[in-house]
Amino acid sequence: MAFELLTSNGEVHPVLLYHKRAAALEKRLKKRLGDTRVYVFPSRQFVKIGIAVDIAERWSRLRCGNPMLEPALYVSTPMKSAAKIEKAAHEALARYRVKGTEWFRCNRYLAVETVRLLAE
Repeated sequence: MAFELLTSNGEVHPVLLYHKRAAALEKRLKKRLGDTRVYVFPSRQFVKIGIAVDIAERWSRLRCGNPMLEPALYVSTPMKSAAKIEKAAHEALARYRVKGTEWFRCNRYLAVETVRLLAE
C-alpha cells in the first residue's frame, strides 16, 4: 500500500503539509533554545564556517553543490551564542575570506583553532 503524497485534485496532502510545518517549527524552536552549533567544513584549499541545528543535513545540502566537501573538522556543542561565535570567527579570519561568502582560503587548522578558541 503506497502512501499518497497528493490529493485526488493534485494538491499536497494536508497531513504531509502538517508534518513539514511541524519539522520546520521544531528546527526554529531548537535554534531559539540554543541547539545551534558552529561547524567548520573543509573543501580542498577552502573552509566553510557556519552554524546549523542539524549538522548532517547542512553538510548534505552543501555537498550537493560541492562534491569535494569533506566531513566536519569541528562541530561545537549546542549553544545559544553560536551566531555570535560564527560572526567573531568571520571577523577574525576576514583577510582570508572569499568575498561575499562564508568560505575562507586559509589553513583548515587555523580556522578550527579560531572557532574552537572563540567557543570556549
